[in-house]
Amino acid sequence: MREKGRRDEILEAAARVFGNMGFHRARMEDIALEAGIGKSTIYEYFSSKKQLFDEMISGGLEMFLAHTAEKLENIEDAGEKLRSFVFLHYAFVENYRDMARLIIRSTWETHGDIFDKFMLFRGRVLNFIVQIIEEGMEKGVFREVDPYLAGMLFMGILKEVGIMMHLDKEMDVKALDKMVDYYLHGIKNRENKRDGSSGFIEDALQ
Repeated sequence: MREKGRRDEILEAAARVFGNMGFHRARMEDIALEAGIGKSTIYEYFSSKKQLFDEMISGGLEMFLAHTAEKLENIEDAGEKLRSFVFLHYAFVENYRDMARLIIRSTWETHGDIFDKFMLFRGRVLNFIVQIIEEGMEKGVFREVDPYLAGMLFMGILKEVGIMMHLDKEMDVKALDKMVDYYLHGIKNRENKRDGSSGFIEDALQ
C-alpha cells in the first residue's frame, strides 16, 4: 500500500511539474522537489523521465476513456450521448487540471513517439465519437452525414474546452451547452430551404 501511495504521489507531482514546465524543461530534480522526496527515490519507481511521463499520460488518458465509456453506456439517445461526452470532458479538465494542462501543452511541444501516442489517443477518441454519430444515424436521430467529418467538428468543441483551461479562463457551462446545441441543430435558419454552394468555394479554389 505504501508503494502504491508513493508511486501515485510521484505521478501527481510530475503532472504539476510537466504541466507548468513542459516535458523538455522539466527535470527529475524538479519533480522530486515537488513531491518532497529525494531524486533517487523516483528512480526506485521509474527508470527515466520519459518512462515517468509515458506512464502518467497513458494512465490519465485511459482513465478518461474508461470513465466516459462507463457513464455513456446507459444513455440511449445519441444526441444526449454527445452532450454528455462534452460535459464529462469538461469535468475531467476541471478535476484534473494539471493533467489536462499537460496534455494540451504536450500536443504542441512534443514530437517523436510521444507525439505519436497523443495522435493514437486522439484517433481513439474520434472513433468513439464516430460510433455515437453512426448509432444516431442508424436510429434516425441524425440525418445522413459523413460521420468522420462530423466527428472532427465535434472534436473542436472538446479542444476549445482544453484551450480555455490552458489559458486559465473559466468556461461558462451555459455557453458550453449552447455550443453543443449549435452543433446538434445547426445555425442555419430552418425557414431558409436553400441548399448547395454559393459558388464562393469554387471561385476561391481557382
